[in-house]
Amino acid sequence: MTFKEFFYRKYILENTSLDVDKRLEYSKQSFGMSQFANNKIVIAGGFRDGTGSADVGEVRLKYFVYDHTQQGPDGNAIEVGSVVLNVDMNDPSKIMGLVNIDIKKKFKGQGYGRYIIDSIKSTILGPINIYDVKKGAVGFWDKMGATPNVSGRKTARRPKDWTLSP
Repeated sequence: MTFKEFFYRKYILENTSLDVDKRLEYSKQSFGMSQFANNKIVIAGGFRDGTGSADVGEVRLKYFVYDHTQQGPDGNAIEVGSVVLNVDMNDPSKIMGLVNIDIKKKFKGQGYGRYIIDSIKSTILGPINIYDVKKGAVGFWDKMGATPNVSGRKTARRPKDWTLSP
């Protein structure tokens, strides 16, 4: 454990609502795929999705989100949605930002969106960049405590990029 991680766990987590049990662990999978997982969810896949921000060393990857505490009729973890993340081009275990979070209709309102965001917050040692916030998602990001990045890209005077502090 690095000093930064020790400090984060000892002083930041003890004084915030972040939960160390939500921290996502990264692992490489076969066929070039990867996953992030904790005691409740698995964020698996890592398919290229769009261009990302290559100018700052980020690549955009799509992952499927599974709740492995729940089983479907086939005995496997249930898929509750998907996320698109910007990760470090040279180290995909480093989440740089969130592009999209999509919870399936039958799982909306059950806390999955908040749990995914809290898990990412517990993993990243700093603010989360949220890219391309749609008008219909502004209320969700307000509830999560995100703030508009007024110096970022805009659509009709509405900031598209937001930041979520740890």
